[in-house]
Amino acid sequence: MGRITLQLETRGKGFDPLVAKTQSELKLQIDRFDYLGFPYNGIALEAVLKEQNLSGRLTSQNEALQLDLGLQGHLTETIQKAEIRGVVDSCHLDRMHLTRERIGGTLTIDLTASATADKSYTATLALDKIVLWNKWETNTIRPTSLTLLSAPERVEAGIRSGDLQLDFETRVGADSLGARFARGVKLFSEQLRNEDFNMDTISSQLPPFRLQATAGEEKHPEQLPKITGNQL
Repeated sequence: MGRITLQLETRGKGFDPLVAKTQSELKLQIDRFDYLGFPYNGIALEAVLKEQNLSGRLTSQNEALQLDLGLQGHLTETIQKAEIRGVVDSCHLDRMHLTRERIGGTLTIDLTASATADKSYTATLALDKIVLWNKWETNTIRPTSLTLLSAPERVEAGIRSGDLQLDFETRVGADSLGARFARGVKLFSEQLRNEDFNMDTISSQLPPFRLQATAGEEKHPEQLPKITGNQL
């Protein structure tokens, strides 16, 4: 961390963002922010919350990071929704001193997320116009999307890139899923140390789940795996 120069303006009334009477406005301008030896500048954030509607914009215009992201949302006590859409015109990790080699890229972002009072969560992330480069080559990546649903009684996730698709499903909540997979990983590690591998014992620790990969005809879908654990 190094020198930071910024301008911050904020005003509003109320403290609970889920209540209709709460209003707030924030404006942040970063003129200079030194991190890992790189001076970030030209970064601006604006956000407004009024009548439970949220809007905002994040921009960055410097030699290492150029982006323009818009924010829209609606916040109530029963459901909260947010959308972030925009473009990363350029991101140079090497210029930010995050990598030694030349690595960077550009892409468009479309993110939607929601949460409800019954502890259900959804998220969808769509990435398009993806171009990645390093010092040897530049690659164009197919449109890629990620989906997630987490509810008290189930978890579903999916990844799609071009004609490739990977889906995961289990009929337990996220807390139980994490705990049971952690026990399975711990048991697997112990078996490796003891050189006594037993898949049935590991499987008994895991929740029922389905993991399936598919692809277009040119990718020979019959060769892609379909894994089911403890019969859904």
